[in-house]
Amino acid sequence: MRWPLVWLVLAGLIPNALAGWFNLQYNRIAIIDPLPEIMDRFEKVYWTINCITFPLGLAIILWAARRTQ
Repeated sequence: MRWPLVWLVLAGLIPNALAGWFNLQYNRIAIIDPLPEIMDRFEKVYWTINCITFPLGLAIILWAARRTQ
């Protein structure tokens, strides 16, 4: 492989993005639609996870992958 770091990110990012999208759709159908009063709390948790936790995890993976090259 010519660019192992790029492939590592793509191999981890694409399946996780698809799983995250599926999880969001499932949560909306199973939880939010029957209980619309929790929508505000759900959005806060959703944005916290997607804006802080996932980028932090990606940064840690990139840092660890660079150390192995």
